[in-house]
Amino acid sequence: MMLLVSLECASAYAQNEVMESAVRLLGAASEEELDEGEYERFLALSRHPLKLNLCSRSRLLSSGVLSAFQVASLLDYRARYGDVLSVDELALVDGFSSVARWLEPFVDFQSNAPVGRARDSLKVSGDILLRTGMKNANASAAMKLGMDAGDLLTGAFSMKKGYTDPLWPPGSAGWALGYNGRRHLTKLVLGDFNARFGQGLVMWSGFSMSGFSSAAGFAKHPSGLSVSHSFTTPLRGAGMELSFGRFVASSMASMDGKAAGNLTCLGRHGQVGVTAAAAFKGKKRGAAMSVDTRFSYGMVDYFGEMAYGTGGAAALAGATLNPAYGCRISLLGRCYPAGFYAPAPAAARSSSKSSDEVGIALGSDWKSLACTIDYAYHPSSDASQFKTVLNYKLQATDMLACTLRSSFRVRPKDPSPYRTDLRLDVDAAYDAFSSRLRADALHCSGWSWLTYAELGYKERFLSYLRATLFQVDSWDDRIYVYERDMPGTFTSPAYYGRGFAMSLYSGYKMKKVVRHRFTTLGFYLRASAVLYHRTSLSGRADAAELKFQMVSSF
Repeated sequence: MMLLVSLECASAYAQNEVMESAVRLLGAASEEELDEGEYERFLALSRHPLKLNLCSRSRLLSSGVLSAFQVASLLDYRARYGDVLSVDELALVDGFSSVARWLEPFVDFQSNAPVGRARDSLKVSGDILLRTGMKNANASAAMKLGMDAGDLLTGAFSMKKGYTDPLWPPGSAGWALGYNGRRHLTKLVLGDFNARFGQGLVMWSGFSMSGFSSAAGFAKHPSGLSVSHSFTTPLRGAGMELSFGRFVASSMASMDGKAAGNLTCLGRHGQVGVTAAAAFKGKKRGAAMSVDTRFSYGMVDYFGEMAYGTGGAAALAGATLNPAYGCRISLLGRCYPAGFYAPAPAAARSSSKSSDEVGIALGSDWKSLACTIDYAYHPSSDASQFKTVLNYKLQATDMLACTLRSSFRVRPKDPSPYRTDLRLDVDAAYDAFSSRLRADALHCSGWSWLTYAELGYKERFLSYLRATLFQVDSWDDRIYVYERDMPGTFTSPAYYGRGFAMSLYSGYKMKKVVRHRFTTLGFYLRASAVLYHRTSLSGRADAAELKFQMVSSF
């Protein structure tokens, strides 16, 4: 037996890389636009990457990072030319040219199966997370367990007590079991799961970003049925997926009274699907049905969905042009009538919930530059909105980078019709040291501003110290800031009031190698405090928080 024990820092670089890739793949403008559940999904994939050459079709689809078209294209490539062995080769596969580099933290190019065939594996791997915290006089606790037996079986169990939740029962508890088959029964999910079909007009559970921050976020990538590893519970019930050649049939039912079915035909250059869903419980009951399509022709990807439900018919259609590597131009039009209802709608929209909105959006991504323009009109209220977003990252040197983010929004009928947000981030790194300076100015009902400075060190251990100053006198002018937090935790609070905040985040990770297999044990500590000035208009009280977490991967 070979045994090696060593100490190393928690992988801050890898965590930053995961965050940047998640932002890019989801089409967000910054970390503040992400959701805790989505971030947890990407973080879990970074710890247990998707084996592109060994996984079955259902496992590739349920990962949530690949569309059905991309999966079909990848499987066809594997059958014709053999396994994909690098990110550069992945970029040559249809549907991956613009996203290959951002998929790198979440995929593995291991190739030890016969060409074009996947190999069954029951190698067990998993993660254990234990967390406790204290905020003022209240306590919190969380526990999460996730396990995988190769790509065939997956399971998750979690419990979470918030600061204001009773000790028992805890604030939230969940569990999930999943099976990824290779024949006709390709997927079975029990417990907590996601169901995401089409472009989100009828059934798209969990988080869905509104607005248009980059061209990458115009089209959605449906993952069908997939096990949820988050503390949040999107759907709880059961679902099944059957595969017959090019056809994939899915059905699900949840304990909150939702049921849905989907039939999708996968082709070499695209897919066509039909989704039907109904809600039987709660205040809103009804049903909806849709037809969606997505296909690629040359350098252009086309996508769209048309649905009919309570309140009438809704539709969206768009196209994405990929003229060169790292370049993307997207156009999207949508029409959602007032009163349109579906059991779980989450289609691309501007300032509504997939109803009472007519709009058109145009976006362009060119390497480090992303720009979008969107116009939306709400017929029932005769209100409209125009919004433009610009993001530009300048890599001045290997050690210095500057990122400029700006947005401008106009709502003519609002009391404060204009909203302007300007933000500058300056990142510097030298050897084991890093720093970030952020300056943010926002004007809506009044002026607000926020600035922070962060210093970090990552060598034998990880440590980050951040100090923040802010002045936000109106809730309409609130500023969201992503806070560096425990692995598996996503924190993006809204700053409101006048005050000062400080946080310290530190961690150690122990790595153990037994028979060429890694197991890790990490310990993390975060202390933070927010102090409000006596002139603050927010009415918020000072707060102090201390959290401790242990994470083990095997």
